[in-house]
Amino acid sequence: MTTTTSQTSRSRTGRVSPNNVRRMGGSDNNGGRTTIKNPILRVQEDVISVSGWPTDSVSIDYCHDSQTDANNDGEPSLLLDNNSHDNDDVRTNNKDRHYDEYHRCYPHTVLLFVPGNPGCIGWYIDFLSKIVKHLGVGYAARGISYAGHGVGESMIAVPKNKTNGADHPNTNSIAWTVDGQVQHKVDWVDQVLAELQQWNQQTQTEAVGASDATEDMDTTTDDRTTIRSALHGLPRFIFMSHSIGSHLVQRGLILRPDILKQTELVLHLMPFVRFDPPTLPKAWLSTVASNPDAAIVGLQLVSRVTRQLPRTWIDVYMDKMAGVKDAKGRQLAIDMAQQPTFAKNFLMLGTEEIRDIPEVHDEAALRIIGRECATAMLFCGGPDMWAPEFHMNDLMELKRRGTIPPNIHLEYK
Repeated sequence: MTTTTSQTSRSRTGRVSPNNVRRMGGSDNNGGRTTIKNPILRVQEDVISVSGWPTDSVSIDYCHDSQTDANNDGEPSLLLDNNSHDNDDVRTNNKDRHYDEYHRCYPHTVLLFVPGNPGCIGWYIDFLSKIVKHLGVGYAARGISYAGHGVGESMIAVPKNKTNGADHPNTNSIAWTVDGQVQHKVDWVDQVLAELQQWNQQTQTEAVGASDATEDMDTTTDDRTTIRSALHGLPRFIFMSHSIGSHLVQRGLILRPDILKQTELVLHLMPFVRFDPPTLPKAWLSTVASNPDAAIVGLQLVSRVTRQLPRTWIDVYMDKMAGVKDAKGRQLAIDMAQQPTFAKNFLMLGTEEIRDIPEVHDEAALRIIGRECATAMLFCGGPDMWAPEFHMNDLMELKRRGTIPPNIHLEYK
């Protein structure tokens, strides 16, 4: 298998350029043209407006691509042209073209990922890409950063845009509060739903034609599954979350029963859904959370000092001393750390989390979600103050008592 990866560019306009899409798949040479015959992973990074905030997002699709690279430039193009072949070729081309036009990666299942705090989706893109590729054709992923968490003043400062001639109603309450970030994620899911609904409408007719065409075309099981998904409606959702993202997902699903009904599974990774650390850390963190101003001033001072240091020094320290081996992730971390405004956003939300998260498991929420779908929680990396092993043990006891549903699956690694 060969990999073709175009240079990734960042779009601040909400539009995507070809350089924003990375394609990875197999290829074969066909008379000077490269036929892309293996599934292709499409990774698209963009900045979108959610709840009035410019926010980093990612879309990952894994699909068959029966197009060809006629110019051998890594960009697929249609194999045949109606004006350049005889009638038999044109008939075949119509089938292939119809199938190609339909086969735009329409998924049967979409993974919706919400990160932890700091809430930057950039740290999770390779992770999500590997998961989608492992699951196979028909699966896709969408991920979102937090409001106020990104690189650049336009990403982290209060939006200055106007709505109907008036100031935008959203303020730092979106970026600095748990309720605001929950609303931000719900608004994002609504945008994903709108995207899928439009996509589904566009592919309904194509899917009917492709379904008929499968009677005399060689199609794989994945092909037929994808066709059925378009004919039967919107994809199912699997929510994935990390740390405090688990709390945001849980709250969002309770607020929106319609989204919950569309959900097949909720998967929490090291979930921070309960704040109950040991006595001394709890006292210290609660004190900071009650009076965050001093901590914010201190962290912003560190941020300003960091801006004066050579990036190579910080990069080497993170690589050799902190053990962060992902070069792209290190660069993103440095960019974030050198922004005093982000330091404030990070701590304002972080201290709000400590004040907001309950000290016990939200049994009622788990029961409501359990009526519609299963929940899986992975605890690992201990000792972890935010998602310790005893939180899992308490959940197992609640399951034994029958106060939470049996479809909650727990594991510690």
